[in-house]
Amino acid sequence: MCRAIIFMIIHLGKVYRRFYKSSSDILNIIKDSILQKDELNLYFHFPFCKNKCAFCNLFTISDVSDSRFKEYFSIIKKEFLFYEQYIANKRVNTIYLGGGTPSWIPAEYFIDLFQVIESAFDIEISSVEEVSIELSPETTEVVRLQSYYDAGINRVNIGIQSVDGDELSCSGRSHKNYETHTALKNLMDIGFKNVCIDLIYGLEG
Repeated sequence: MCRAIIFMIIHLGKVYRRFYKSSSDILNIIKDSILQKDELNLYFHFPFCKNKCAFCNLFTISDVSDSRFKEYFSIIKKEFLFYEQYIANKRVNTIYLGGGTPSWIPAEYFIDLFQVIESAFDIEISSVEEVSIELSPETTEVVRLQSYYDAGINRVNIGIQSVDGDELSCSGRSHKNYETHTALKNLMDIGFKNVCIDLIYGLEG
C-alpha cells in the first residue's frame, strides 16, 4: 500500500511546506486554502522511477508495473473524491502530473483520472489552460507522446538536467544525449507548443 500524500491542492502558487501532527491538521489547512479562492491548480504526484538519481532526495518507487499503477491510481481517485465536497464550483486553472517520472505510466491511466476531474468540476479537460506532465528523455517515444497529446496533455517538462555525458553518468541519469535530441524532435513533430526543460548546474564532481 502506498503511504505518501499523493494529491495536493495549490492555489495561486501558495504551497504549505510545514509538517503537521495529524491528518486533521492537514485537512484543515487544505480546506482553508481551498475556501479562500475560487480558482485551483491541481497537482498529482507519481513517485515512479526505475532508478534513483544521485542528486534526488525524494521518495521513489522503482516498481513500474501495471499492477502498481492500478493500485496507485485507485488511491489517488479515492483521495480526490474525498476532497470533492470542498472543491465543487471551483475553476481549474492548471493540472500538473509530477514525479518521479510519470511518463512511465500509460496514457489510459491519466485519461481515467481526467474523467474523474471532469465529473467533479463539470468541465472538459480540453478547457483547462495548462495540463502538464513531467517526462524523462528515455520515455519519449512517439507512440507514448502521441497518446499523451491525444489525452489532453498540452505542456511537457523534460528532465534533461545536463547535456554533458559524463555529468549524466555521474549523476545516475539513465538517458543519453541523443535521447534528449530525439525527445525534443518528437515533441515538436507531434505538436506540443509548450515544452520546458530542467537543467542542473553546479553538480559536484
